[in-house]
Amino acid sequence: MNATVEPAESTEGFRLDWMRKLYNNSFDGISAIDLGCGSGLVCNELVKGGVKRAYGCDIVPTTPPDNTWDFFESDLQSDKWSQSILDSLSKDSSSKPSFNLLTAFDIIEHLPNPVSFLNQCRQLMDADSTLLLTTPNTGSWERLLKPNTWSGATDPQHMVLFSQYSLKFLMERTGFEVISIEAPIRKLGSLNNWLPSLGGQLTVVAKRKDDGL
Repeated sequence: MNATVEPAESTEGFRLDWMRKLYNNSFDGISAIDLGCGSGLVCNELVKGGVKRAYGCDIVPTTPPDNTWDFFESDLQSDKWSQSILDSLSKDSSSKPSFNLLTAFDIIEHLPNPVSFLNQCRQLMDADSTLLLTTPNTGSWERLLKPNTWSGATDPQHMVLFSQYSLKFLMERTGFEVISIEAPIRKLGSLNNWLPSLGGQLTVVAKRKDDGL
C-alpha cells in the first residue's frame, strides 16, 4: 500500500481519495465493511472498485441500491455489535467470517468507549485484514490557532478526541500494529512531507496483531 495523500475538495472526497490511493483504485476480490456507513457513500465506492462484497453498518437503517451491498443495523456504542455481525454471517459459513478491509471514517470520536470499539473491530479481522480509520486531530493547525472554537471541539456529538500519539498508543494497546498515522493538510499536496502532522484529520492504516488484547 502507498500511504501518500493528495488534496481533495471536501472531507468526504479526501477520505475516498485516500482509500482509493491505498488500493490503487481497485478493491478486486476483497470483502469490506464500512462502520458508520450513513447513506452508503463508501460502500458505493467499494462496489465501483470491484469489491467482492461490501457491507455497511449503522444505527440508522438505509437501503443499498439494487442490492449491490449488504447492510447491518447495529449500534456501534454497544458492546455486542461485532458479535451480531459475526452471528449473521456465520449462518452462511462453516468457518469464522472476517473482512479484508474495515473502514471507520470519523466514527471513533463519537463513541464513549473507543477501547471497546477497537476490540470489536479486531474480532472482525484476521492477520491479513486492514483497518482504515480517520478522526479529528488535536494537533492540527486549526486547534493550535483556535483552541476553543475549532471544529473538533465545537461538534456536540464528539466524545473523545485524539492526537497522533494518543491514538497510536490506544491502538497498539488494543492489539493493532499501526502501519501509518498521518495528518496531512489537504491543500499542500507534496509539501505534507515537511508538515505531516498539522492537518485536521488523522488517517490511520492498521493491521491486527496476533498478540493483541
